[in-house]
Amino acid sequence: MKLKGVSWIEANFEKLIVGVMLVVCLAVLVLQFVVVSNKVEVGGQKRALGNAFAPAAEEANRAIAAMESDSPPLPEFDQTEDLASSYASLLGSGVSPVDRLAEFGEAVESIDELGGSDVILGNSFATFTPPTPASPLGVGYRATLNPYEVAEYEGLAALLPAEQPYDTPWISAEIDIDEEAIEAAFRADPDGPAGEIQPLPQDWWRSKQAVLSVEFEREQQQPDGSWGGSTIVASLPGFEPAIDLSVSPSNWRELDQIATRAAQAEDAVLRPGFYDILEGQPWRPPSAVPSFEDAERGQDEIRRLERQLASVRDRIEDRRGALSQLGQRDNDRGGREGGREGGREGGRQPEDEEAGDPNVRRIEREIERLEQQEQGILDDLEVLGWSEDSDLVAAFDLESWLSTKREEDGPMPAWGHDIRLEQGGVYRYRARLVMANPLFGRAASLAEEQKEAAAAAYVRSAWSDWSEPVEIGWPEYFFVERASAGTGLGGQARPTARGELYRFHYGYWRRAVVSLEPGDRFVAQVSLPEGLQIWDTAAPAGEQAWNPGEDAEQPEDLELLPTTMPVSANAWLLDVVPSPFATGGGLMGADSVTFEAVIRGPDGRVSRRSPDQERANPLYQRIADSAQAGEDQIPSIPGQGRRDRPREEGGEDRDFRPDPRGFDRDRPRDPPGGGAGGG
Repeated sequence: MKLKGVSWIEANFEKLIVGVMLVVCLAVLVLQFVVVSNKVEVGGQKRALGNAFAPAAEEANRAIAAMESDSPPLPEFDQTEDLASSYASLLGSGVSPVDRLAEFGEAVESIDELGGSDVILGNSFATFTPPTPASPLGVGYRATLNPYEVAEYEGLAALLPAEQPYDTPWISAEIDIDEEAIEAAFRADPDGPAGEIQPLPQDWWRSKQAVLSVEFEREQQQPDGSWGGSTIVASLPGFEPAIDLSVSPSNWRELDQIATRAAQAEDAVLRPGFYDILEGQPWRPPSAVPSFEDAERGQDEIRRLERQLASVRDRIEDRRGALSQLGQRDNDRGGREGGREGGREGGRQPEDEEAGDPNVRRIEREIERLEQQEQGILDDLEVLGWSEDSDLVAAFDLESWLSTKREEDGPMPAWGHDIRLEQGGVYRYRARLVMANPLFGRAASLAEEQKEAAAAAYVRSAWSDWSEPVEIGWPEYFFVERASAGTGLGGQARPTARGELYRFHYGYWRRAVVSLEPGDRFVAQVSLPEGLQIWDTAAPAGEQAWNPGEDAEQPEDLELLPTTMPVSANAWLLDVVPSPFATGGGLMGADSVTFEAVIRGPDGRVSRRSPDQERANPLYQRIADSAQAGEDQIPSIPGQGRRDRPREEGGEDRDFRPDPRGFDRDRPRDPPGGGAGGG
């Protein structure tokens, strides 16, 4: 029913409102999501909200690429300035445009009056001279160098044999650096507190106490016994001096920096290293090399302690066996008693269970005492360099040795090496110290007559006394082992002798034996151990190393050396004659006749050689011991050290023990019978 008096608009007003609102909402949605979206301004550009961070990401990627670039763009400068030259120019120039300043008061006699140093300008100061070192200790060495280092260091191959193995001798000379004596030389006041000469101000030398270099000079003994051929020992090829003394500083501040570098590189300056040794005795400082007598006593002590250790361990095993038997006996007795009780009490326990069997306690105390004795012997052996894990003598620990020297707070060692030597040569050495001159660059503070002393940046000590002569030895030796007048068929005398020839090869002396009659020359063949090889330094050592063992697989490119080697000496047996020295031990207390071999040596001289005296010669003993050690040699791999002999079937691993007596600083100066063979 239609209402009277109500228009259409009034009747549908609410519907119109709802419709208008729907149209407005729809328009807003269209404008928001269809026509145009909200934007923000980034970097001067309008961007949608979803892409607002895109420019920042692009800029970050460009920054990362610039940082990782191998050739980043460099900033351009209109001009550059040489800061070092500018600094040196300003440092050397004056501080005032005029050489004299107007007086502003009374004259000041000393800077000390202004509260500064006690230096009196223009006065005389004590000149510094490093203390003279003591006579060097020289020791001769011989070993086989690592072929990889020979290939690496330029100039080294020219000083060695043309082919492998690189067997070579060298000499190391050692002195002690007394730091207290150096400081005393800096503090010296020649004419005392009341004198005109002032001691050096501490500011001038406090940073200059380091030794910059130790120079060694050598002379060679001539055939007539005199000394000549004086020369400064050059650095080893590949071992450049830590401080280059050919470069002179321009002022005292630069000199301080040089001295500071020398102090920081003390080991490189005072104790340069040596090349890696492939075979033979590892290098050790001359003062750490035992004499033959010391090494002999050390070996005797090791053998004595080894016998004592074996005896103590046998007794320990015996006591442990007795303890085990006591335990078994108690168990058997307990079982029988338990059976008689019918098992009701599970076997009767010992009445004095807490106290224990007195026999057991006695044996346990005895074992404990023996174990303490065993440990004491092991400690003594360890001090001598013995290792329980193998038969190898423990390697010399240079760092530990130097650490002990520092803890003793005494003089520190310094050494140099000389490899430019002649076989069989005899040399002597002396040394001097090179240090910074505390007067250098201080000419303005010195009296006129002392200004010349400030010109040199470095000062040297006086030369030390000469060392004892050091013989480098020969690569070959011969000895007479036995001599006999002999009697052949029909009573005809047939003198014979037995000789030994030795040649140094691949780290050890090699021995050959030859039977001689008058007119025979010392010539023989040396047998070498298996596995001695030539190394290809262009390939890794591990890939070409010979493998010990009969069934071991060998590398394809393995190049082995022959297992025999000729050895000879330019020496001939001329005759065998009775020795003029009779010895006891003959029949009925009569003297026993010994014989000597008459030898024409390499030098053309005829001499008589006694087998008894040959065997007592320390040189012979050292060489013979090295030859014996070399018989069990398993060749080392360059850079990997020594190898053990493989385990034999049914046996134990066998190691070889290099003889520490290979280092002998008391070797005789004259080679027996001329020494080297082959002329």
